[in-house]
Amino acid sequence: MTTHAKHTENELKNKEKKSQKLKIASWDVQETFQEGALRQFTLELQRYDIATAAIQKTKQKGNSITEIGNYIFFNSGNANRMLGTGFLVRKNLK
Repeated sequence: MTTHAKHTENELKNKEKKSQKLKIASWDVQETFQEGALRQFTLELQRYDIATAAIQKTKQKGNSITEIGNYIFFNSGNANRMLGTGFLVRKNLK
């Protein structure tokens, strides 16, 4: 392998590494218990190419793990739909 070929191969590897950025977000969503709200939110995450989002005020009951589109929703809430916290993680990261 020539020096030029090695140099080009290394450049390609570096470009691949640079293009593998992981976007993380934090959003105050107010309410996600209404039907379709989380699905709509995951579409927004896809639109902005966000891999993981921490979300506040989910107002979901109990603790759960649910698949929604290309994401997995990890939720921690309480019985009276007050506050609540969750994470949406793109499935390819698990």
